[in-house]
Amino acid sequence: MKAAALLVPVLLLSTAQPVRAEAASGAAVKVTPGTVVVGERGTGTWTTLSATGIPAWVELIDVDLYGPGGEHQPLDLSVRDLPGVWEGEVAFSRFDRAGKWRARLRFYGSGRRGEGPSVSFSVKRRTTLSTGGKSARGGALKGVLRRIGSGAGYRPYAGQKVRLYRWAGGTWKYVATDVTDAGGRYAFAKRPGRFQVRFAGTATNAPASRTAAVS
Repeated sequence: MKAAALLVPVLLLSTAQPVRAEAASGAAVKVTPGTVVVGERGTGTWTTLSATGIPAWVELIDVDLYGPGGEHQPLDLSVRDLPGVWEGEVAFSRFDRAGKWRARLRFYGSGRRGEGPSVSFSVKRRTTLSTGGKSARGGALKGVLRRIGSGAGYRPYAGQKVRLYRWAGGTWKYVATDVTDAGGRYAFAKRPGRFQVRFAGTATNAPASRTAAVS
């Protein structure tokens, strides 16, 4: 399998030839989910692009998807179950480049064409946080932060901040921060109560959290 697989479009690119430029104000486009989190396996995470407020003359909508590394992937939208809502789906996997992507719409119909709106969204790789793992630094609450590696499986994620929160007064209150070592390990001093450890994520790696009780 190639190290940088392309997105998989659901519909084929239209061959319509526009003749005259046309204004297409009022249209809107969104991506669901706004942040696409891909997992370890290469089967892909399905993402929906939907457009509303489309002018009545539009017969076809093409979408250009641009990745952070210059990737370009075409996709078509079509009207499905909801009148006036045009949709298309695309699958991202860990083989696609993580980071900020952009989708731009182009409208075609009745010998006319129009430039539609664009929307940015993020593709991130899943991370995991464990609690109760081994740690040479001691501590009652400890574990390992991992991220998807270049190969199969998850790898320790070093040099990242993991924050500790304690449940008190009906809310999570910040307690302390640790930085993961070369093995992705973090550790916090013993404190009784209900705690949550959080990794805030990066531009390419998704956030993660775990909740634990310490007696």
